[in-house]
Amino acid sequence: MRNYILYGKTRFAKHLLYAFLDVPEALATSVLLKHDVRAKFVHLLTREDTDYVLVQMKIHRNDRRKFLDAMENLKTKMLICGHPDYETRAGEFIRELEDDIIEESLQDEKLMKKMGLDDKNIVIVDG
Repeated sequence: MRNYILYGKTRFAKHLLYAFLDVPEALATSVLLKHDVRAKFVHLLTREDTDYVLVQMKIHRNDRRKFLDAMENLKTKMLICGHPDYETRAGEFIRELEDDIIEESLQDEKLMKKMGLDDKNIVIVDG
């Protein structure tokens, strides 16, 4: 079961935007360092109904494989450090995020249809 989600790319795809579940003690930091993942912290989100936090990071695109390996090792580290429900909770949380992303996408499509738009006739104007 995955404990991360790829939710975007930066301009020119230099970095990939990932979110994953961690604990407030930041166990993922040591795992990412051990795997030499070039990462930049973006955001930390907490929820009152869980002991876990959602971490958003930018990962250098060339470090994608290292990051995925680190996420696998994070599952083991969580078990060793006394978080036996980590993999289950992470999987549930990732599915919730994916469902939210799909729902937002469907809402955007409905709005575009209602306005008589599609991606071919949208013009972005800077200014």
